[in-house]
Parts: sequence; structure tokens; C-alpha cells
Amino acid sequence: MTGTTGRGGFCDGTVFHRRVPGFVVRGGDRLGTGHGSAGYRISDEIRPDQGFEQPFPLAMANLGRDSAGPQFFITLAPTPRLNGQYTIFGQVADERSQDVVRAIAAAPTAVRLDRVTITADQRSRRRRALWPGGGTAMVTLI
Repeated sequence: MTGTTGRGGFCDGTVFHRRVPGFVVRGGDRLGTGHGSAGYRISDEIRPDQGFEQPFPLAMANLGRDSAGPQFFITLAPTPRLNGQYTIFGQVADERSQDVVRAIAAAPTAVRLDRVTITADQRSRRRRALWPGGGTAMVTLI
């Protein structure tokens, strides 16, 4: 970990490089291959009260314990075998947004993430992601 505050826009323009219908979408890699690194690692914040029993959690991808970086994933189905291995930090917020994630998973080629906008509304803790064509998906951070 660097201990420095990052600037926005890191995931802007990246692609969902891994898309498996009915299972997972993964993105956040600046190289678009799943092998890129931001040059830092984030310690895990795994909580026993958060798991993959329900579809659409938003979690940090990692290479093993305390090795997360900028990559993230969303599961599309219950996947409890992942419990205790990944930091969950959000949930896809509504059915319309879940449909967007399903469409990303079914896409025949990589889907570009145009922009992530973090709002100051602390009451809802919702974040908006802009997809190609101006569509949006809402995620609730937990």
C-alpha cells in the first residue's frame, strides 16, 4: 500500500475483460487483460457477515491474501464457495442495473467502462457507473 490518496478516473476507459454469463464479470485492469497492476496492493477487509450467498455483490479481485489492487468483479449467481476469500464492498443496487451486468456478461467482446462517478450523497451511498451508449448502473457501497 502506498499510503497516498488516489485521484479519480482510474477505471475510466477500462474494459470488463472477463465475462462469463451466469457467473461473473471482471474489470478494472488498465491493460484490459487481467494481468495489469496499479503498483500497489490493498489489504483484505473480509467480514464474516458479508458473503456471496446472493447474486450481484461487488468485490475486489486478488492474487491471494492481502493482494487486491484495482481489479474488481461482480458475481451473477450465488457463489458461496468464494466466501472468506474476497473483500465485498458493494452490491449492484437494482434490477435495471443487474440487467446491465447480465448484458455485459453476455457480450461477445470486451465492454468498456466509460466512467465511474462517485457522488457526495452519503445517505444513499449509491455510486453510478456509465456504460457505453450512456446507460448507467447503480451500485450501493457497503
